[in-house]
Amino acid sequence: MDILSAAPFAKPSVFRPGIEEYAERHTTPTHPELDALAARTREVCPEFSGMMTSPAQITFLGMLASMVRAERILEAGTFTGYSALGMARVLPDYGELVTVDDYSVDDRARQLALDAFAASPYGGRVRLVEADAIAALNSETGPFDLIFLDANKPCHRACYEIIMSRNLLAPNGVLVIDNTLWCGLVLDPPVPGSAHTDPMERLMAAWAHDVVALNAHIAGDPRVTNALLTVRDGMSLIRHAH
Repeated sequence: MDILSAAPFAKPSVFRPGIEEYAERHTTPTHPELDALAARTREVCPEFSGMMTSPAQITFLGMLASMVRAERILEAGTFTGYSALGMARVLPDYGELVTVDDYSVDDRARQLALDAFAASPYGGRVRLVEADAIAALNSETGPFDLIFLDANKPCHRACYEIIMSRNLLAPNGVLVIDNTLWCGLVLDPPVPGSAHTDPMERLMAAWAHDVVALNAHIAGDPRVTNALLTVRDGMSLIRHAH
């Protein structure tokens, strides 16, 4: 996390220029409430605003939540609350979204999330857990109908195993893991080390190996069925094998 704290978070796209923008223009737009939060995030946390989930991803996650008729959602990686509020909107009034973040990188993001949840008509459906993702997953009680895993990439495999071993995912639920293409570096992960003088390059190289290992682990796991989709930076959809 020292590397991430010292460098602006900006990742290249896996697509040719203009493709992501084209997809956004041809996707049902997000609610103005979310647009305002995204703008506020870019204003207050400009160096980390690239960590936000994209509007097309929010629409996609909302569709998934609706399709599985989600009543409980678990998210690891709150940031400023953009994706949490996007998913909370589609929950029933009695539904709950648990979102987890330890805010070790930027406390400004924490305050933005708290303010956004307090101001939103859907904020009452959101419960923020300020904790490390692994610790939180070990303490939360399932099942959850939708789980969105978007925490620090080195912990994703441990989080995945906790989700599976503790039966946090409902029998017909969906687990979504973000950034599983990691800017395309999964094809040829750079050798991590001191050769990368830029802090962001060092992080990208190191985390690429974590993503590659996670993808291989899930692809070989007989407990699940998995589809790695080329949505933005890669989103893996995982369900229990039946």
